[in-house]
Amino acid sequence: MSDAAVHRLRRGGGLGEDDGARAMSQPAPASLAEAFFFFCQGNFSFRLPRTMQRDEADTQAFFFNSVADELERIIVGAREQEQRLATMTAMLSDVLIRVAGGDFEVQAQRDERGDSMDVLVFLVNNTVSELKALVEERNRASDSAREKLEQLVAERTAQLQQSEDNFRQLFDASPVAMILSRARDNVVLRTNAQAGRLFEVRPEDLRIEDIWVDLADRQKMLAQVASKGFVDGFEAHLQRHRKDPFWADLAVRTVRLGGEDCVLSGTRDITEQKLLEARLRELATTDELTGALNRRRLFEVGEQLREHAVRYSRPFTLAMLDLDRFKNINDTWGHAVGDQALRLVCDVIRKELRSTDSLGRYGGEELVVLFSETTLEEAQLATERIRSAIGRATLWHDEKRVPLSISGGVVSWRDGELLEELVKRADDALYQAKAGGRNKVVPA
Repeated sequence: MSDAAVHRLRRGGGLGEDDGARAMSQPAPASLAEAFFFFCQGNFSFRLPRTMQRDEADTQAFFFNSVADELERIIVGAREQEQRLATMTAMLSDVLIRVAGGDFEVQAQRDERGDSMDVLVFLVNNTVSELKALVEERNRASDSAREKLEQLVAERTAQLQQSEDNFRQLFDASPVAMILSRARDNVVLRTNAQAGRLFEVRPEDLRIEDIWVDLADRQKMLAQVASKGFVDGFEAHLQRHRKDPFWADLAVRTVRLGGEDCVLSGTRDITEQKLLEARLRELATTDELTGALNRRRLFEVGEQLREHAVRYSRPFTLAMLDLDRFKNINDTWGHAVGDQALRLVCDVIRKELRSTDSLGRYGGEELVVLFSETTLEEAQLATERIRSAIGRATLWHDEKRVPLSISGGVVSWRDGELLEELVKRADDALYQAKAGGRNKVVPA
């Protein structure tokens, strides 16, 4: 049979007249059982040859090829969707990390399909734009206040040397909290009304040692002032009433007043800015639904633990966990209850872990626990405790209890093994737990 005829047969087409005559004298290239064997091995492009004789074999080939075409379409579509999801997840993680680093110009590329993933990209881009506008607005306000302070200081410096009255006017009119202290003993010589409001204390009662959380930070700041004569943008923890800490941005100058060296500082409360930065870092490293590490951060921490195990020859163990019958929970109780179940399971797991262990969301309802400095036997016991605790956890909806259980696979790192290989072994062990009836932990 010619190569062209074989090609037509494998694609489900018919034979030409010459090909058909030659094929009648040769055995069929494959049976229905062999065709399914090819499918089981992942060859979804294989097709049975058609004889076009309208007999039983030709009918089997027709229906098999029809099913094969549909399966191939579905599998190719699923793989494309999976690749698209992975690409978009990596892209959005990169965008959030860059935003956390201060890059508010970054935007994720949309594919304009209009589905949920495309809408998510749109929402992320919109959020980044709003954050950019917010940060720019705050920066403008901050720059305006700082420029006003520096302008006032520049305009009055010459007059300060001649008139202490003029200095007091400048000091009191400053839009930021101002403190003038003596360099040799930190005694506060003067404060303005803004300082009283910021530290919630009468100006005459303000003391340097009371407003610094750590006086070592002040010494570090003064060392920089001594080196350059000034400091701008020095960030430190200050406090009110010795118990209410906040982040502060300080601009500091040395001045000569009454024949003594003094320290003049302007202080702004930047706590909200710091909280925003922390939130951006959290968005870049954690799963929003469960609070667990996201997949990217999970693998970063896992690689650090693997490198630690290599360097110090210490044990490192990983557990892959899966919420049993999660699809049934979503189908029966709704996706909102499914989300509650995932959050509850993660909360229960965190209560059972040490501070050195890490919990991450691998994907969907699959979770990963990284046990540092832990043998396989110890990790198995810990995972069993987690499984039991989840079994005791209660989730109610419409006065009915939603049953919760997990299956798990636990593996210990082997010398020379890559992190991806360790995760694959844990996933295989998890599959065994699922196949064995669920609600159990299988070590491997």
